[in-house]
Amino acid sequence: MLPSLVELHMAGCQLDHIPPLPLINFTSLAILDLSENTFDSLMPRWVFSLRNLVSLSLKDCGFQGSFSSHPQNISSLKELDLSLHNLCELIDLDLSSNNFNGTVSEIFDSLSVCGPDKLKSLSLAYNNFSGHLAEHVGNFKNLSHLDLSANSISGPIPVSLGNLSVLIELLIYDNQFNGTLPESIGQLKMLTVLDISYTSLGGVVSEVHFTYLTKLKDFVAAGNSLALNTSRDWLPPFQLNRLWLDYWHLGPEFPMWLQTQKQLKVLSLPNTGLSDTIPAWFPNISSQLVALNLSHNQLHGEIQNIVGGFQSAIDLSSNQFNGSLPFVSSSVSALDLSNSSFSGSLFHFFCDRIDETKYLNSLHLGDNLLTGDIPNCLMNWKMLMMLNLKSNNLSGNIPSSIGYLKRLSSLQLHNNQLSGELPLSMQNCTDLLVVDLSENQFVGSPLTWIGKSLSILTVLNIRSNNLQGDIPYELCYLKSLQILDLAHNNLSGTIPRCFHNLSAMATFPNPLILAFAEYFMDNVILFTKGRGAELL
Repeated sequence: MLPSLVELHMAGCQLDHIPPLPLINFTSLAILDLSENTFDSLMPRWVFSLRNLVSLSLKDCGFQGSFSSHPQNISSLKELDLSLHNLCELIDLDLSSNNFNGTVSEIFDSLSVCGPDKLKSLSLAYNNFSGHLAEHVGNFKNLSHLDLSANSISGPIPVSLGNLSVLIELLIYDNQFNGTLPESIGQLKMLTVLDISYTSLGGVVSEVHFTYLTKLKDFVAAGNSLALNTSRDWLPPFQLNRLWLDYWHLGPEFPMWLQTQKQLKVLSLPNTGLSDTIPAWFPNISSQLVALNLSHNQLHGEIQNIVGGFQSAIDLSSNQFNGSLPFVSSSVSALDLSNSSFSGSLFHFFCDRIDETKYLNSLHLGDNLLTGDIPNCLMNWKMLMMLNLKSNNLSGNIPSSIGYLKRLSSLQLHNNQLSGELPLSMQNCTDLLVVDLSENQFVGSPLTWIGKSLSILTVLNIRSNNLQGDIPYELCYLKSLQILDLAHNNLSGTIPRCFHNLSAMATFPNPLILAFAEYFMDNVILFTKGRGAELL
């Protein structure tokens, strides 16, 4: 049966069944790729008879169960070793994104039967493998790619990983390791990607951990209880592209060594104990970034300018900044300055540099000390999709120029001192999904145009204002409406009978809306029985 077949590629073929093959004769098969199908079954037993197999990819196949349950009715991984050791030519093995389980050490034991020298790439990611990673992993000295991420592997990270001298990518994130990061990691001279995020590690990481990592480009280590201890004048051996150190202890001083990183594109340092001002050299770094997160620290002082790379996302929320709002580079696409102590007017922020094209699509200035009107120059910000000015001391009317924001999906003005009637120009904002105008001083009758023009509205909150008159039946046109709060106004008359047709209120919040809110750093205040809570 096809004894001359060398390669068999069946990835993404929408297969859901492999029939049993009583007689198999793929004696020349070197490459087998069954990835991205939906078999949802045990692995076919004939795979383990392919003695000349060099590359085996079973990624995202829906294969399930313990290795000890196939290819025969075997009862332990020791018996499985007798099958795997037939694959002595194997260079590339990808079992990721299935439902396999068993102990990871037994997998390495079985792959050692033929000798560990040939295997160059191994991925066991996104399965249910458990147990400890044994020291003999260091015997696989030709491994260039090792991915054990998203399993339940526990115990210490083996010191012997430092023996993998040609390792380029090491991905072990989302596991249950304990202890600290071994210093031997610093011996991996070829390493370009290291991801140890959310692995429950603790302890201290020092300069020794990076001694020979001259090729390192991506260091992803968020969600650990690690502390970085380096000298103030440390010169790292690497030039990083991406750095995630969320929840590390870095502070109180801003890390001076960051100014040496001339190729950095992503920098994420939230919850890292920084208690400092933004250093003068930092704009030289931020101008090249596509993503910056310094949120949930104790950074303070005034910020004159915020500079980012083209269409960058910048999150400086939950710090202690003060003074006027900074000027923002026109290249920034998402900006979060919420939950600080910025004060003064919005005028310069919105109305200066009107000749520049603005790419900002998400702006969160909520929970500050901002005062005065919302300036009538929103026509300069036509890309805005999310605008959050909640919990400030803003007053006056919503400006008519809001009608230029035709891409606006979320408008949050909750808890200010805004007044007057809602401008008719809001009818132009037909993409609105979320409108929260609660706890202000708006007047007038509930406007019929909301039901007619904002047809995809999902959340409408005008709670605690001074609205008068009847509730318009046109609100029943809002077939997607899931949250409606008109409480604590001066409304009268009867509740429209058609409200029983608002069936979307009986369903769980649309996951697309939740995803939108998460992406744009947004949330909604939902009151139930008089008690408010944030949705998201």
